[in-house]
Amino acid sequence: MIPFFDRFSVVASVILTSFFWGIQHLSYDVYPWYLRIIEFMIIGSFFYFIYKKFGFKTAIFCHYFYNSLFTTLFLFRVDMKVAIVALILSISPLLVLLLKTKSQEARMKERY
Repeated sequence: MIPFFDRFSVVASVILTSFFWGIQHLSYDVYPWYLRIIEFMIIGSFFYFIYKKFGFKTAIFCHYFYNSLFTTLFLFRVDMKVAIVALILSISPLLVLLLKTKSQEARMKERY
């Protein structure tokens, strides 16, 4: 949707894609209600700028991390053991990325 809405203006694109992103997330309750508006505009805008600056894969990763973070926070209220496992699973892609980056840096130093 972003390339389509970008033809009109950046502001229209941010607002409309954030709105549509928010509508797709109406299936879960948010309390207090005004957090839904914050989620629509701030998080939706954040994902828009991530997409524009870093690309689709990074935006998808951020979306995954955002969803898993909130699921983990909810689980801390339900069951601590399950929440810890969920937290480890949530951050595991980030840890793999960091380890991959470190190994790439080490290989670059060996070459030079």
